[in-house]
Order: sequence, then structure tokens, then C-alpha cells
Amino acid sequence: MSYKYNSRFSRTVLGKRDILWAGFIIVILLLTSITLIKNRYNPIPDQIKQNVKFVILYPDKTHSQPVISKSLKYDQSSKVFSFVYSTGTADITVAEQATPQAFTDIPQAYDKLVQNLNEYSSFDSYYGKVSLTKPKEFGNQQTAVFNSKGTLVFAHQTKGNWTKDQWNDLINHLNTIK
Repeated sequence: MSYKYNSRFSRTVLGKRDILWAGFIIVILLLTSITLIKNRYNPIPDQIKQNVKFVILYPDKTHSQPVISKSLKYDQSSKVFSFVYSTGTADITVAEQATPQAFTDIPQAYDKLVQNLNEYSSFDSYYGKVSLTKPKEFGNQQTAVFNSKGTLVFAHQTKGNWTKDQWNDLINHLNTIK
């Protein structure tokens, strides 16, 4: 038996096409890795995520105060997602719901709501205007209210009053989930 020597397979020289394919594969692997790492931090249980039909705003993992995990709830009948954020000295109950259609159809409806909640101050945040209120329904305790990304958010302070900077810090460390 005799074999012919084929010089085409005797050298391993990468051509431009091989280098392009290798580069393409490396880019795909990097993008996949970044996506997996980015999506790893998602503390909302799948059952809640499946039921919620609006953007969830949730503290990012770099913020020092934790969310009490057993407080994560979604009330199917009222369609409100809520959780408790612990600061160490006070707990803040955050309740979120889809922005009511009336706020889209009649922009003054949101302003009227905030006025009825006894707005006493406001400030700008990453998510837009935040109103600080003292609703009678909560015993005139401080509540931050804002409407962003199709989500109406109420953050209720249980003890004392936070400064605008403290509220701004909390709100600017919210990430969108969903």
C-alpha cells in the first residue's frame, strides 16, 4: 500500500477566513458570558415575574441595605407588587403597580393624586420627578411617589423622615427588572 504525500495538509497556516471565524466565535462567547452574568442578579421569584405585567423597580445589588426577601409579594387581585427595604433604622415598604390608564389619558390625574396625598416637596431623580407626601391614610408618615416606565411607585417610610438626598439615593439605585 502506498500513500501519496499531500502538501496541502502538511502545513497549518491560518487564512484570513479562519481568523475571522475564530474572532466571530470569541465575540459570541463574550456576549453570551456578559448576558449570563448580567442576568444572574434577579431576586424576583419566577412566579411573581410571570404574573407582573409591568416593569419592576428593585434595589440593585450594590446598594448596602437589603430587601427582606420574605417580604416580596404580588397581590393578584389588586395587581400590586411590594417588598420591604430595610435601612437598619427604619423599614420602607415599596408598592408598585402598572401606571393607571387615566394617568396616560389625563396627565393632570397624576398631579391630582399627588396633591391629595399632601405633597410637601419634590425632587428630580433618574426616574423623573419624585413627590414627597404625607398621606392621611398613612398617619401623615412620609411617602415618596413617582410614576416612571409604566410603573406607579409608592415608597412608605415607617419611622421619621428622610431627606431628599436619602430618597434620591434609594430611588437612583433601583434597577428595572422584567
